[in-house]
Amino acid sequence: MESNQEALDLLYKLKKEIEKSSNILLTKQINEMIKKLYNEQYTVSFVGHFSAGKSTLINNVIGQNILPSSPVPTTSNTAQLVSSDDNKITVNLNDNQYTIVKEHEEVKRLNTEDKKVESIEINFNSDRFNNGFTFQDTPGVDSMRDNHRESAFQYLLTSNFVFYTVDYNHVQSDMNFNFIKTLNQLEIPVILVVNQIDKHDEDEIPFDTYKRRVNKSIHDWQLVVEKVFYVSKFETPFNESKMFNQYIHLLDEHRTDNQLFVERVTNYIKQEQLNYIHNNMEEILFNIDSTDANFDNDYKAYLEKHDIQNEQSIIQDKDKFTQNLKDIRKEILDNAYIMPYEMRETIRKYLETTAKDYKVKGLFNKEQKKQELQQKHLNNVKEQLDAKIHDEITKVWIKSLKNLNKYITDPKLFEQIINQKYEIDNDDLAEHVQEQTAITNDYVLIYSNGITDIINKKIRKETNQLIQDIVNKSEVHIESNQSDDKLKEYEAYDALRSLENSLITNNFKHYYIHLDESIDKLIDRKFIPIEDIQLSRNIEKPRQNHKSQSQQQEINMHKVKEQLTKMNNLPVYKTELENIHQQINRIDENITKIAVFGTFSAGKSSLINAILKKPILTSSPNPTTASITEISYGNKQEVTFKSYNQLLEEINHITEVANSTYETIEDFIKDKDISSHSALSSHHVSFFDAIRTNFNHYKDILIDNNAVEFQLDELEKLTADDTHAAFVHKINLRLQEDWLKDKIIIDSPGLNSNNQRHTRETEHIISSSDLIIYVSYYNHAFTDKDADFLTYMRDINNLQQSQGIKFVINAIDLAESDEDREAVISYVASSLANLNISSDIYPVSSKKALQSYDDYFTHFKDSVNQFVEIESKTVLQAQVESRMNQLINELEETVNTYRMDINLFENKKRKLNEYKNSENFSEQIVTKSHHQLDKEINDQLYYLKDRLYIQLNDIVKKHFNTSTVTDDFKQSLQISTKQYTDDINQKLSLESSLIAERLKTFYNKVFDDLLTPKIVELNEASILISKFKHQFVNEQIPEALSINIKALSSQSISSISKRDLIKSTKAKDVQSDILNDTISLLTEPIETFKQSLFNNLEGYDKIAKDYINEYNRETQQIIESYLNTTIDNNVIEQIEEILKEI
Repeated sequence: MESNQEALDLLYKLKKEIEKSSNILLTKQINEMIKKLYNEQYTVSFVGHFSAGKSTLINNVIGQNILPSSPVPTTSNTAQLVSSDDNKITVNLNDNQYTIVKEHEEVKRLNTEDKKVESIEINFNSDRFNNGFTFQDTPGVDSMRDNHRESAFQYLLTSNFVFYTVDYNHVQSDMNFNFIKTLNQLEIPVILVVNQIDKHDEDEIPFDTYKRRVNKSIHDWQLVVEKVFYVSKFETPFNESKMFNQYIHLLDEHRTDNQLFVERVTNYIKQEQLNYIHNNMEEILFNIDSTDANFDNDYKAYLEKHDIQNEQSIIQDKDKFTQNLKDIRKEILDNAYIMPYEMRETIRKYLETTAKDYKVKGLFNKEQKKQELQQKHLNNVKEQLDAKIHDEITKVWIKSLKNLNKYITDPKLFEQIINQKYEIDNDDLAEHVQEQTAITNDYVLIYSNGITDIINKKIRKETNQLIQDIVNKSEVHIESNQSDDKLKEYEAYDALRSLENSLITNNFKHYYIHLDESIDKLIDRKFIPIEDIQLSRNIEKPRQNHKSQSQQQEINMHKVKEQLTKMNNLPVYKTELENIHQQINRIDENITKIAVFGTFSAGKSSLINAILKKPILTSSPNPTTASITEISYGNKQEVTFKSYNQLLEEINHITEVANSTYETIEDFIKDKDISSHSALSSHHVSFFDAIRTNFNHYKDILIDNNAVEFQLDELEKLTADDTHAAFVHKINLRLQEDWLKDKIIIDSPGLNSNNQRHTRETEHIISSSDLIIYVSYYNHAFTDKDADFLTYMRDINNLQQSQGIKFVINAIDLAESDEDREAVISYVASSLANLNISSDIYPVSSKKALQSYDDYFTHFKDSVNQFVEIESKTVLQAQVESRMNQLINELEETVNTYRMDINLFENKKRKLNEYKNSENFSEQIVTKSHHQLDKEINDQLYYLKDRLYIQLNDIVKKHFNTSTVTDDFKQSLQISTKQYTDDINQKLSLESSLIAERLKTFYNKVFDDLLTPKIVELNEASILISKFKHQFVNEQIPEALSINIKALSSQSISSISKRDLIKSTKAKDVQSDILNDTISLLTEPIETFKQSLFNNLEGYDKIAKDYINEYNRETQQIIESYLNTTIDNNVIEQIEEILKEI
């Protein structure tokens, strides 16, 4: 067994090796591993979606209330609770800094900060656990903030065990199962903890059935789960909290040794670093357009070319070139070794002949002999120095200049260069001698240095003109430039190759590293006092009152009706009065369509039940087969079943991922093996089982729009039992409930990338609804899925100016305090504001409201009633009031005109006759509207591909990346392709529906604007016609944009290999190819979509022409009514009397 010291030595050496690269995340992970081993910790991590109750669960296990718990994401950083003898609280900050705090309350505040805090370590005294036993509380894996997700992963590798925690209502989630699969791949033991089991209702589903479904999902997903615990902090049946606590104590008492842990993390570190190195190397090779095999040759060629390029760059600049040549000369002269020992000894012999005490032998001609001897030694010095100058200076200088031959334009100059010769003169040697009595070593050195200076000066002087000539007679013709950045790429690749080799050969293990006793030095962290830290604080803005912010002043319709009653006997303006009567009747008979949306298990059905005060719709904590339920007033219940083709389409849509499609449902039923295909989810398998179970029972009624009457007691079977619900398309409930008389409630399954038909129908429901109620669940008050749906809903709502939105937080009774409730409301309000959605927020408990209403639910239902009775009718009521005021003004003007000059009436009649004999509303208005929308359709679609290219880019990256690379790559690629196609088609469907809605709104506005001048003109002529509320509808839902998975698979996707996605640069190419193929496949669908939009335009024109005819008919009616009425004094008096009364 490896000792901790050996393990620390290995990890520390690995860390030092990793630090040579820029793999910061991996370095952080290793630091956590080193810290764990150094402190001898045994770690159990609690992971799961936010608000699953992880913090509360840990608090209950340790018996101390240390961690903050809240239904909104509070654990923004990983918190580590370590059983210890002390109570130290360490706050780890970014930049490898940390501080110490004293109070747990400060921890709770710090643990909601997002800027500086990376993790928090809380040492606590415990009589339950041994020292070093560590609980890790991580941010929610489905948190809205990306840094929460990163934090959760960063600390996972230190885990000896992971307790994956989910709440009771959200076990059956693909995200949960995918995350557990990731943990399995990391070989970290996993225990599944189903929390908040107190929510279980045995009447809704037997607990054994619930457990069986959980176990089946684990099996279907092929997950490795050590154990499953069902727990709650409340005393409740089926609570296994005691067993859960005992299990954790057993882990503490029987800790596994660290050898397996060290092997696991070492293998992980090596593989992650190799992946990191390979990705970077591939990216570099891509950037420099080379391959691994050709790199060395390419690098050498690059360096040669790089040197030439630098040379040419210098030559182009005369000043730089001049200075460069002088620098070369200087370097040669400085490095020339012309005075070695032998040379100095030759000089010594010469100098000695010049000394005063130098004696020559013989008795005669001594002076002559001395001069001859001096000359001899002088000649020797010159000869040897000339040789040294040639070897050490001239040859090197010529060699340096010969490289410039390709740039020199004068051949004679080059000949001059190669024939250079530099020598020392005898006179220079002799004149530099200073008479000495005796020659010492110091003087020899002084003389030698002096001669060296003379030589250097001489050569500098003699080469200055040459340098000038070279500069002036050189030309450069640069064909291409190499970037210095490329040199960095080559150098980086070479460095990465060395790192790769060190890792593969384990060369890093041979490094000598001194393990310091201080953990701070091991993980390179620095302590800073708490006083030096200014932590960010969230400034909570005042939240608006959650009563309706857009409530308008109620129009007193009672007053209008009274005015109408008093005007009934008026002999004039009969047509106008009748029109106002009809408008009021339309308001009274108006039906408000209310659509209820929300994520799975948010409590939509229970909310509708509470509104109706009856448990009509089935509510279950397990997923049910999605269908649309429409509730209205009446006494007849109908179910519309899917058609045979619709059901077959759904089956084939699912089996595409397994490369299987069927001509008939009977063929599908015969294929028993398809259900065992590993690419299918448990939900798909359940759907297939349902079809096989009851297909023969329903096959004869699987007809388009086949509505079959049923009894209310069969509703649960049709909606909650998969074996029946799988065949249901829509439920129509008509109930004898007075509250429903002016309302229709639609319970919709929402947007679903696995069911395009539901997506299209949902789009239609959203755009055609008067009020949208969006339901979220208290413990998951706002998730990514909520944000995606609400963003689309917002875009549609912006086009429907009179449409209302109400956001409901259901199960508010789960709040343990007023602070928790307010925290959730604030969180939702902030999240909605980030999406630019203006909505009232209503915290309710539909479960309690079904028994009796409280203030919260009463307030919510009152707001719905207010919308139905007032807000939804505001536009119509305003039109009625305006029309009535217009009529009253006209009556007053009639009286005034009559009293002033009766002849004016004759003029008015003549003017009215002119209008009577003309077409007041021309079909030219329709023609102009058509032309403008025609142009708008082309404008909208002209840049559609460009817009989609940007929008779809992220979806491509989401599905085709390194996570696609698994052991069964072929299957993984199939799944990714299927998920990508589904997501793309949903995106395309939403985009096409938004375009259709925008165009419909555009046509309405254009038509409305073109009508306005004529209506104003007629009103000024006392023809009191009002603008109708125009409703242009799409006679058919425009053909949605979509792509075919087979067409996509046959192009770029079919040739993808594992290596393509492992290498980041290649992955970018793959993603780009897929995106380009996707866009190219849209050419034909866009044309089809365009044609369907033009078909809708023809429908708009038809409706517009009907409106034109109606305007003309009403105009003529008003004119004829006026012309057929005699205005005399009796009529005027009657009008005056009525005006006094109203």
